[in-house]
Amino acid sequence: MSWQDTLQDASFKGVRFDVLRESTSHGRDHADHEYPFIDGADVHDLGRKARNIRLTAIFWGEDYDTRLQNFLAVLDKAGAGELIHPVYGSIPKAQLIECQVSPRCGAAGLLHR
Repeated sequence: MSWQDTLQDASFKGVRFDVLRESTSHGRDHADHEYPFIDGADVHDLGRKARNIRLTAIFWGEDYDTRLQNFLAVLDKAGAGELIHPVYGSIPKAQLIECQVSPRCGAAGLLHR
């Protein structure tokens, strides 16, 4: 089975959108303890950091404006919600941190936001 066969339809709080680009940061929290006159440090693992997911959503087609407005209305609502990530699937308590809207036309007249 190819990776394209396992992709899921992306949505946030039930509002579906297409994904043009995705990146996710992974990492671990740690504490460094350094001491005078001793080379190096003791590093203690403090657990997994929160994952930061960046998605570039694309809205296109004749009803793009309605779908975009529905999406923005959901983003304006407070609180976490379920994100269906195209690769990772359901993330039940995803919290929106930031959204940037950048309208532009690309290839074949698609409007990217």
